[in-house]
Amino acid sequence: MGSIVHELAVRGRLFLISGKLHGIRVVGVRGVSGSGTKKMVEVLFARAHGKRLPLEEDTVAPGKHAIGHTAFSKWNEPVTVKAPASSTPIAAVRAS
Repeated sequence: MGSIVHELAVRGRLFLISGKLHGIRVVGVRGVSGSGTKKMVEVLFARAHGKRLPLEEDTVAPGKHAIGHTAFSKWNEPVTVKAPASSTPIAAVRAS
């Protein structure tokens, strides 16, 4: 999960924003970096009250017509990950 935290870092010239997101009062940080076709706009939203855990992060690359959207929910709930039945164990891969 550390890589997610690194990806959430908003870069460039920063602006504080506030408003509502899905009916929830939020605060956010908006960053603008680069210029021209390398321009990136990133916005990270967190609850305005209570624990300020990230809710959503949006990235827009206007020159490339690219949009990224990440939503966060169910904080602190356990995660169970199971390999598919058809997967190959890593020990078998290393042995070959």
